[in-house]
This record gives sequence, structure tokens and C-alpha cells, in this order.
Amino acid sequence: MEIRVESLYCVYSPGTLWQNKALNDVSFTIPSCSVLGILGHTGSGKTTLLKNLNGLLKPTSGQIFLDGIDTGSFQAQLSRMVGLVFQCPERQLFEDTVLKDISFPFRIDQELSEEEIFIKARDACEDVGLDLNKIGADSPESLSEASRRKLAIACILVNDPGIIMFDEPLAGMNPYSSLELVRMIMKMKSEKKRTIIIVSHDMAPFISFLDFMMALDNGRVRAFGKCGEVCEMLSEDSGFSELLPPVASLKHLLVKAGIRIPTDEFDPCVISKIVSLSLSTGDVSK
Repeated sequence: MEIRVESLYCVYSPGTLWQNKALNDVSFTIPSCSVLGILGHTGSGKTTLLKNLNGLLKPTSGQIFLDGIDTGSFQAQLSRMVGLVFQCPERQLFEDTVLKDISFPFRIDQELSEEEIFIKARDACEDVGLDLNKIGADSPESLSEASRRKLAIACILVNDPGIIMFDEPLAGMNPYSSLELVRMIMKMKSEKKRTIIIVSHDMAPFISFLDFMMALDNGRVRAFGKCGEVCEMLSEDSGFSELLPPVASLKHLLVKAGIRIPTDEFDPCVISKIVSLSLSTGDVSK
């Protein structure tokens, strides 16, 4: 799904002493099946933006369009079309079995047979590397922390959303589980079925496959565009350069030193080869 946001404002507690303009004239467009990474300091409006996109919050003013259709027309279906995986989503699991947690929306609607529900739940589990046949009757609490997070993501994927958003997806995870999750998101991108948005204070694991990047600052868009272009822009910004992945900062220094590196190249191995080749051939711009 294409996402188009026009002049979006979101104000908490309007007209009171506690009024807070969390989003201030936010506008951007990302094509269908793209991956957007959002950077910003705490309180910059990142999570508020995600909640506006999936309907948990209503904009104070402005419009959001999915494939050209105003999200206000989708009503209750919007949260299924735009899946939001919260930080530490495993805390949202509430049923007594894995199958019940994943199939919850279909059991509420009562429009599908038990067999159809099981197939949808099984497919969602397969997408995240879980075997529903083995764990369907287990309590979510009996699963490992990594498996509970996978289960929470499966609970979103079961609705087959056209857009899926991750809010700090690696928070509290060990390196191995983090790598598994990054690979899962990379697989989602390669399948070209969903538009993906990732909010993270650590964008290093994702930067190599981002199509676009946005920087939010006090509710405003500080920068938006192709990933490489935004990283170059933020590298010269003392307020945001510290949020960039180390590879982006290193690349910026190498380019300033005269090494020719493609704008959207962030693979450390590729950059290393380019540097080695440039130094050995003397192909360094002055």
C-alpha cells in the first residue's frame, strides 16, 4: 500500500495547560512495498505518528491516504490493514493458548470455520518461524521470550495487513534473537507484499535494506528522502548525527576523504572492498 500523509497535526490535551503538539504539519509519501526507517529523539513524535497511521489516534487535522483512499473511510478495519507491532509486544498476549491468541480477531467476527481459522493462524506462525502444530495448545507464557515476540508479530500478520509497522522491534532482545527478527523483516521486504515502517533508536541492523528514512524533531519532519541522502544530510547535523548508525557516520567521513561510495550503499563488506580498491589504485577524489 502507498502511504500519503498531508499536513498532519496531532495535539494532546488541546486547549489546556498540558497542550502538546506531538505532530506538527507532517507530510510525506512512500510507495507501496517500500521500507521506511524513522529516527528521532525521545518525544519527537515517532510513536504518535504510528498510532495515527493505524487509527489508534485520530489526527487533530490533516489527512492520511492509503492507496489514495482517506483512512477515515476504513473505520474499524484500519487497524487490521495497518498492523502495529508495539515495543515489547509480547506483553500484549492475553489468551491461555497460542492458537487462541492468534485467532482472536476471527473468533470475534465468527465469519470463518474452525478449519479456516486454523489455516490462517498456521500460515501466520510459519511466517515468523513458529510451528502451530507443536505449540498451538501451549500457553504463551510457556514460550521463550524470543518466541513470544514472534507470536505477537504473528498475531498482527494473521490479518494480512498491507502495512506493518515496528516500534523499537529489537528492544530487550539478545543478539541472536535480534538477528532472527531482522532476517524476518528482510524476508517481508523481499516478498514485496507489504509496506514496512521501522521506528528504532538503533537503525544499524536495518539500514542496508531501508528505501527511505525520516528524521522527526519535536513533531516536525527534520529530513525525509532516500536513505543515503538523509544520512548525508544528518551527518552534518550535530543534533542528529549521533542517532545515525556507525556505518553511516564512517561512510560520511570516507566520502569526505575522497573515497567514492554509492549514495545508498551501507553494507560494511562492500564499503571495505571499495576503500581497499580505491587505496590500491589511488582512485581517491581530491
